[in-house]
Amino acid sequence: MALREPPVRRPSGILLVHGGVAATVSWAETGVSPLAVVPEDGRWTAVLPVEQSTAVRPPYDDAVTMLLNRPVPHRLRPAVGVGVVGRRALLCVTPGGWRAVRRWLVWQPGHGVVHPSGLPVARLADVVGAAGVDDPGAVGELADVLHDPAGDARAVTGDLLEVLKLPGGSYLDGSAVAADAFGASVIAPKPSVVRRYDKAVHDDVRWRDDTEDRQR
Repeated sequence: MALREPPVRRPSGILLVHGGVAATVSWAETGVSPLAVVPEDGRWTAVLPVEQSTAVRPPYDDAVTMLLNRPVPHRLRPAVGVGVVGRRALLCVTPGGWRAVRRWLVWQPGHGVVHPSGLPVARLADVVGAAGVDDPGAVGELADVLHDPAGDARAVTGDLLEVLKLPGGSYLDGSAVAADAFGASVIAPKPSVVRRYDKAVHDDVRWRDDTEDRQR
């Protein structure tokens, strides 16, 4: 009897950047997650987790959360990311410019758009502008998706990419595999980078614990 191949797990997030494949690969190689880097329509390069977890310990082990929160260098901006974390859909945008601030929109089932606690909020026009959409109706279409409380987070991420005319939806819906795409590079985190990251996190936690102990 032939053995069945295990089902391919669909990624639950994608980050789209400018700057080309070589620059994106160099950036991906300094991270702590296994990533696929895929050239898209000549304008965008897609970056997607190839596993659900990073190579570092909790609470920094969720690959989508780490990808969407990771600083994007100037040469790769503007950047737009969407992803699913828990039951929520996240959209983040980092515009071009040296002092660009990443801003966020969060969608929750049963509520629609909700305030991203502790995070800078993106304006719809800023998202549309970073995506390079020149359709005057795009802001309204984006608002319709975000304010509709029906559906689930994964479907919403696909709708967001469609409204913003961004590539990569086929990877999120499972109709294509990023690692198998033409020109794709699969990047494994370097052990030295993982060790350095884990040490930095451990040292920071220990410093905060010591500070709190002294203040008691």
